[in-house]
Amino acid sequence: MKFSCPHSRAGMTDPSHDFRQPRTWLVALLLLGMSVALGWWLLRPQVSQQAASPAPAPVGVASVIERAISDRLEGMGSIQARDALSLASLVTERVDEVLFESGDRVSKGELLIALDDRTEHFELRAARVALEEAEREYDRIEPLVRRGSVASQRLDELRTRRETARVDVARLEQALDDRAIRAPVDGVMGLRDVSPGQLVTPGEQLATLDRIDRVHADVPLPEKTLSRLATGMSVTATSVAWPDTTFTGHISAIRTRLEAGTRSLMARARFDNAEGRLRPGMLLHIAIETPAERQLIVPESALVGENLQTSLYRLAAADDDGIRVERLPVTVRQRRPGWAAVSAENGGILKPGDRIVVSGQRQLGDGRRVTLDEDAGSDTAALFEAGDEPIGAHP
Repeated sequence: MKFSCPHSRAGMTDPSHDFRQPRTWLVALLLLGMSVALGWWLLRPQVSQQAASPAPAPVGVASVIERAISDRLEGMGSIQARDALSLASLVTERVDEVLFESGDRVSKGELLIALDDRTEHFELRAARVALEEAEREYDRIEPLVRRGSVASQRLDELRTRRETARVDVARLEQALDDRAIRAPVDGVMGLRDVSPGQLVTPGEQLATLDRIDRVHADVPLPEKTLSRLATGMSVTATSVAWPDTTFTGHISAIRTRLEAGTRSLMARARFDNAEGRLRPGMLLHIAIETPAERQLIVPESALVGENLQTSLYRLAAADDDGIRVERLPVTVRQRRPGWAAVSAENGGILKPGDRIVVSGQRQLGDGRRVTLDEDAGSDTAALFEAGDEPIGAHP
């Protein structure tokens, strides 16, 4: 006979109760996790916004101004004579006389070198005698032919003889002229390299002659300067040979073709050289002044260079978050100590009065918030006036 204690059943663990207890804890943990995730999701935009919006950067600013200034194009060029001639003989002959010294100024047609011409003189005298005889005989026979006393064939023979004598005289006169080397233009003789008694041959250089009362230099310039160049523009030039002298001239021509390899164009600068101080081969530093035009001026410290691109930061319109900056690519058209003339690139707009950043650019990016540091700003007009102002600058 089995007896059961009523308290023993009550003290035993209910299987159904043991199964539900871990499940309850699991549901509680899931609800807690969902609550944390929901809270994180709701707070995430605020956290991201705070992380993506750093504190405003302090910057110094200046204003864009406009001035009328003349640009200056610079380059190097070698002096070339107006006429640079090499004098040579046309015949093989002995030099009879040299009638110039090195560095002499000579006039056009002046005799410089006389070659031996005695044989040609003798032959010319004989040819002239033959011509005179042929002309007398022709003049004597011509009336007789008209009267029919002499056949016309005889007159034809005399006419041929006369013309041949004339050709012989002209040929020998030219042979004499070939043995007299004269100055083809006014100019200055080079170094004397020939002496009396020397045997010369055709094409052999005997002397040089340069016409240097007016000289020129060809200056290579970048392709982008073509629109600003024109004939007649004033130029100035300096040389190490004359450090205290500035030579003035003008652009006389611009080559129609650009150099294929360098994409550069060639401008010819012409100089009056009555005193002869500019010599062929001399190297000149040449500056070409372009007409004054209105340009935008910014402090040089506003320019930021990165990846071969020059740009600046301009203050955009203020919004609820404060003042922001925008990056604007620019082209530097002229640069002087303290300031630069620029123009906006890629369809951008830059105008007088725009406020630009001149200090603190390292921590900036497009759209960055900024605060203005009054002590770090600058006055563009004052920098421009204090800088190396080019000729033709006007307020």
